[in-house]
Amino acid sequence: MALGPINIPPLQEKLPIVDADRRPMASFIRSLNTAFRLIQRSFNDQADIVQQLAILAGLVDDQGNLIAAQQAEIDGLQISGAEAQKELSLINSGIINVVTPPMIEADSAGDITLSDHERRYGDPTLNPTVAVAGGLLTTGVASGTALYIYYDDTARAGGSVTYNYTTDPTDVVQSGNRHSIGSVTIPPTGTQEGIYVTPRGVT
Repeated sequence: MALGPINIPPLQEKLPIVDADRRPMASFIRSLNTAFRLIQRSFNDQADIVQQLAILAGLVDDQGNLIAAQQAEIDGLQISGAEAQKELSLINSGIINVVTPPMIEADSAGDITLSDHERRYGDPTLNPTVAVAGGLLTTGVASGTALYIYYDDTARAGGSVTYNYTTDPTDVVQSGNRHSIGSVTIPPTGTQEGIYVTPRGVT
């Protein structure tokens, strides 16, 4: 709202201010009231403008905060989406193209032989199939013990990896960097083939 100039009519010099009884003249009172009303109106208009400016400033701040919050939410969703896609790619991954079957074989001494193979991920664009070298795990655990084999691969690059084992199946859940190989039970004599993880849809 733009403010115009205050136009207060000047008092007439030759008009009397008081009457014979020394009471203010009605014309003088009217002139003063007119001036007071104009000053009051101008002051109220300025106060209204100040208030509107404060409201607008608040709206600008609120809008800025809203935009920032929306951007943070979008960024969060993008991060969450990328992480979820990465996680799902690992969850749906598994072993294919075992070079020398069986993939997993344990003997009565607790030694586990793992064959060279390939790891196919759920999202081949995000994580291309990689070749993984086999290896030998010397566990020394007693016969009849079920062991679960895994390795961690942050880069999902395959190659030569470090195999580990556990007796807790929850330790080999494919999540983050953990890649599950499968499981095998240590036999009392001879050797025993294990069961390995295959990609979703592959038997």
